[in-house]
Amino acid sequence: MAPDPSVLGSNLVLGPLALIGFIVAALGYAAKEYRKAREQRVEDAVAQRDQEREDHSTERRRLEQERDDARADAVAIDQKLDEANDQIRDLKENEMRKSDAMFARLVRAREMLVERGVLPEDLP
Repeated sequence: MAPDPSVLGSNLVLGPLALIGFIVAALGYAAKEYRKAREQRVEDAVAQRDQEREDHSTERRRLEQERDDARADAVAIDQKLDEANDQIRDLKENEMRKSDAMFARLVRAREMLVERGVLPEDLP
């Protein structure tokens, strides 16, 4: 039995059309997968950028806190230094007053000895 020539012609036309349809479908699927992959890369890049911003922000806040703590420590040290300098000044003034009082007593004692007849050359 011989094949029907009308079916044979339609098979010759439908075969390449089917192949073209398959290629178009495959290209459409590949394009869809490419878009999904590209969207995922973009989302990953955005997430990474956001994470880097957050890390940078966290680091900046940590450094600002350390700076503020260092400034507070410096102020506290300056206050303690001022207090220590005030104490040293007060001690010096107190010692000077004591020394002046002791010298005044020695001068007065010397004068009393001279009044009682001790010669100044005999005194130390």
